[in-house]
Amino acid sequence: MTIMRLIHLVNAVTVITLLGLFVLFYFTEKSSENTIREIIERDFKLFSSLQEIKTDATQMIASVRNVIINPKDEKSKQNAIKYHEEALKDINDAITLSKENAEELKKLSKQWQDLQKEVKEIISLTEQGKKMKLSENLKPLQNSGET
Repeated sequence: MTIMRLIHLVNAVTVITLLGLFVLFYFTEKSSENTIREIIERDFKLFSSLQEIKTDATQMIASVRNVIINPKDEKSKQNAIKYHEEALKDINDAITLSKENAEELKKLSKQWQDLQKEVKEIISLTEQGKKMKLSENLKPLQNSGET
């Protein structure tokens, strides 16, 4: 073989190798892009659910506070229950979206369901005008936030 033939052969092998690498990187990049897009969309939905939980919890607490201040405020009573149910729905949405944190979110869901009983009891006690009993019920709720 002459040197010229070897140079042409090396050039041909180089071009074929570069084309192969280009095709490989192109398809790998497309696959990676789709995977990253799916992860970002899932994480964004999870973040939105968690943000909604926080918002609903804040609204529920404000509604319960309003019921304590004014036991005849029917709108606040309805809002307390409504926001509690919305937060529970958001927790369940987050459970389906997050495989990694599903156990912690299930615990949160259980605690949230237990909280519903307390909220209903607080509303009931305010309707009955039992402020002393109400303050006893609020102490465990206040202490649970400190842990």
